Amino acid sequence: MKGHGTSHSTRGALRRTAVSSPAAAGIGLLNKQRVIRSVRTRAMSRDRSLIVPALFFLLILSVLAFTWTRVHVIHLGYEIYVASNEREAAMLFHHELTVEKATLSSAQRLERRANERLNMHAPGNHQVVIMR
Repeated sequence: MKGHGTSHSTRGALRRTAVSSPAAAGIGLLNKQRVIRSVRTRAMSRDRSLIVPALFFLLILSVLAFTWTRVHVIHLGYEIYVASNEREAAMLFHHELTVEKATLSSAQRLERRANERLNMHAPGNHQVVIMR
């Protein structure tokens, strides 16, 4: 009986092992799933931890780009204003020069200056020679 009992107890141990083996395999499978889930969760949290600073960097970059464009537009506005004022001044100076040229080259002024400074007079009829 001892031999029979021993084999019986061995069979029970085998049964327990066989019965616990699928359970152990299930627990092992659950542990693997937990590990995989944990690795995925860590990878996702790493991805999220990279996404937040990247988005913040892009936000700061876009604010700086917007600000730079606005400052550049304002600077160009000032340059346009200065150029417009210079153009107006140049047009006024051109007008003044045109009036001065007309004044200086008028026939009456030239005749008067010739009489006063150079003692020149208009020729009389007997002084004019017509050539044919």
